[in-house]
Amino acid sequence: MGGSTTRARWGSGVLRLSAIVLLVLAASCSDNASPGDPSISAEAERGPSGTLEKLTVEGKGFTPNGPVLVTAVMAATGGNTRPYVEEEVTADGEGKLRWERQPVPCPQPVDYERGSWVSVVARDMTSGISGSDLLDPGREPDCTP
Repeated sequence: MGGSTTRARWGSGVLRLSAIVLLVLAASCSDNASPGDPSISAEAERGPSGTLEKLTVEGKGFTPNGPVLVTAVMAATGGNTRPYVEEEVTADGEGKLRWERQPVPCPQPVDYERGSWVSVVARDMTSGISGSDLLDPGREPDCTP
């Protein structure tokens, strides 16, 4: 009987703690918050051999007029690192972004034998939240030294 009383008290304490956490979270939200979690979609245009010729990334939910770090990641053979390229851009006044590269530059310095672009990530540098999208590799590598 003593055990069930202890559980009941512990359970009510958890509920109180949960309510306090929710109140603190609600109080910390402000009108300056981003309109939502950032999301992106990536459109890859590939040439006849399957190599990436153009990459367009569109996103929404970023901090209006805030910095966004766009990172394209490559799956590669050889080398000791995961090759990538990144660029900081600014979201527009509505928290939207558009990033387009034709072609996507190959990572430098070269520490790989060949590679294909497999994902792109856009990170809101104000909130730290990111959105990502996967890319389908083509028949031929996108970058070869």
